Amino acid sequence: MIPWQQHLKQAITSADELLEAVGIEPASVPERDRAPGFPMRVPRPFVSRMQPGNLQDPLLRQVLSDQAEWQVAPGFVPDPLKEHQSVLPGVLHKYGSRVLLVFRGGCAVNCRYCFRRHYPYDEGTLKTRDLRAVVEYLSRETGVNEVILSGGDPLMADDDSLATAFSALASVPTIRGLR
Repeated sequence: MIPWQQHLKQAITSADELLEAVGIEPASVPERDRAPGFPMRVPRPFVSRMQPGNLQDPLLRQVLSDQAEWQVAPGFVPDPLKEHQSVLPGVLHKYGSRVLLVFRGGCAVNCRYCFRRHYPYDEGTLKTRDLRAVVEYLSRETGVNEVILSGGDPLMADDDSLATAFSALASVPTIRGLR
């Protein structure tokens, strides 16, 4: 069995390679892979579940850029959930009794419909060195009783990072839920 980390290293990162992998001539698909700012990442086991030759395959459409997604439309903004301002790096206090911790910036598959595609992960992701400040913040915010690990996919973190975060968050007496 191949470890998931190896699948990520071998993931497809270009539209041409993806189209060839599913038996579609890249030249027959105009304007693919020209969208800036949101990289493609598709692990090969995910690709293996796509229907060969079918440009309308739902899994392929989930990851292949389309011109329509870059058209400007009224009401659509890069930060639809107003998450680009956080109280601390990686801490989104959007709900009264719970906070979101942007624990990891990446996902195994970069979906085209991601509502955090414009999120500033470089500066907005919780770093291990910031964990103490988060615990201090949560200790002062006594109305917070739940912490949600989010991101990207928090399960892309290594086990030690998750264990460290769980241990630190468990030290806050008011936190009753962690998911």
